[in-house]
Amino acid sequence: MLCFVQNPGDEDNILETTYYPNLGFSYAYFPYYNTKGYLAPLVFVQFEVRKGALIQVWCKLWVSNIKHHKNDKAGSTHFELLVD
Repeated sequence: MLCFVQNPGDEDNILETTYYPNLGFSYAYFPYYNTKGYLAPLVFVQFEVRKGALIQVWCKLWVSNIKHHKNDKAGSTHFELLVD
């Protein structure tokens, strides 16, 4: 997974980004076969940001069978950060 700011002017507002797990996932999680006891993998992203800025973030999964496009949002999520 990789996260980007949506507006180029926000790049200076994110000071540091840390991903957990930092090396990505094992292929053992994919593809999903709906087997008993399967636990979907989680990704955590920690942002160090400047206070008082509204930052629009877009995070994408990088998997060979997912094609990305802003209109359909497949394999991605969008959110906003506001730190007071």
